[in-house]
Amino acid sequence: MASPGLPESVRRYLEYHTAEGSGVRQYITRKVLEMLDYSKCVKSQELTDRLDIRRHYSRMLEEGVIVLVLRGKGRESCVMVAEDLERHFRGYLPRALEDFLERFSEGNRTKVREVLERVARGERISWDDVKSLGDSALVYALQRAREAGLLWYVEVGGRRGRRGYFLVNPLLYAQ
Repeated sequence: MASPGLPESVRRYLEYHTAEGSGVRQYITRKVLEMLDYSKCVKSQELTDRLDIRRHYSRMLEEGVIVLVLRGKGRESCVMVAEDLERHFRGYLPRALEDFLERFSEGNRTKVREVLERVARGERISWDDVKSLGDSALVYALQRAREAGLLWYVEVGGRRGRRGYFLVNPLLYAQ
């Protein structure tokens, strides 16, 4: 039996793809528990350096059990559990995002607010979706919000193709 406290998707994956009591199951369980602590950042390298774990990492990405999350500036990503991230959709903007919106001119603020509220409700809006709206101020605003750590960008999928979407930083709701 997989460790209690693991999200159901991870538990099912481990029970189906790994042997009970194996070192592989123990290592993945330990890393997943680290992923659930948002103050830490589990790097994909921690899961790809070990050959016995690498194929599980790829399969878990492909199956959507885990995702890559871009947090803050740059392209550095953390591996996180998809099911755990989804429980944070609140449907409203946290105070930090409300404060962020105050910095935009009235015309831009309405469209930025609309998109941010859709993200907060759990709508999967990608960079391509935002760019297709043809509003450079909106693209700029979302880029600044991501760089400030207010939004995270989640990448789902593996080698067969990745899709991405914005997510309100779940830690902001605790503030």
